[in-house]
Amino acid sequence: NPDFILGPHHPPNFINQPFAAVVYAGRPTSINSPNGLAPETIHAQGLLIPIKKADRDLTQKAVMLDAKNDSERNMDIEFHWDPGSTNTYFAWHLLKPIARNYGARIRPHCFNLGYVFRQNRYALTDEPIAKMRNRKRDLMRWAAHYERPFRIPDRFPIKTSRILRAAVAMRAWNQEAAFIDAVMTQYWEQNNDSIAEDDGLVALAQQLLIPETPFRAALTADETGQTVVNETQSGLDRGVFGAPTIVIEDEIYWGKDRMEFIAWHLKTGQSQLASN
Repeated sequence: NPDFILGPHHPPNFINQPFAAVVYAGRPTSINSPNGLAPETIHAQGLLIPIKKADRDLTQKAVMLDAKNDSERNMDIEFHWDPGSTNTYFAWHLLKPIARNYGARIRPHCFNLGYVFRQNRYALTDEPIAKMRNRKRDLMRWAAHYERPFRIPDRFPIKTSRILRAAVAMRAWNQEAAFIDAVMTQYWEQNNDSIAEDDGLVALAQQLLIPETPFRAALTADETGQTVVNETQSGLDRGVFGAPTIVIEDEIYWGKDRMEFIAWHLKTGQSQLASN
């Protein structure tokens, strides 16, 4: 079993270039490396993502990035997400290797839970204390099982509309997925709530080699905010009611614990339903 795969935290000049790279026993080994980069260079630039043991169990053969062109991919996975959702963190990380395994493409869609909660007059703080206590314990159980460095941030919940705006802005650089990865790491693993503010988002974008001035302009643009509104409303119109929600064709899968059903759908081309 490989220890790492290459991607998706790669510089912009790697985008749309078919390649795969694996690391065996700590030794980087490149296959069809982009731009002629040596394995050692790839490793030194920190472009490797660990494959967790539980991810291997979930996906079995998903050990290398799928190198097919978009036209050859089987299905799109629509991922309705909000960065303030604990379950979105786990679903994002569990879904990616499944998508690779079946040659599917994940298409993120903003789903502003703060807006949805206000429309439904729901507040997380209204939940029973016993339920919240058990929920935290259950989340830590998931983290242990899937070997994720998850923790509940000191500041929780946070306002997420600016983060969703930033994700939309990153589409101009084809870096939305890498940005979502970085957001999940900073907030849910490293306790960094600065990403709820524009300056923190600019700093995060700069880590992905995005210049400050054009990124800040895209972040604050009216059309960026309208995209967040439109995608949230579009999700509501098609029956999305929470995050994370995964939609394949017209089938809705809600939550982090639907991965077996999602894998079945990708494998067979249809949803798994009871005969009656």
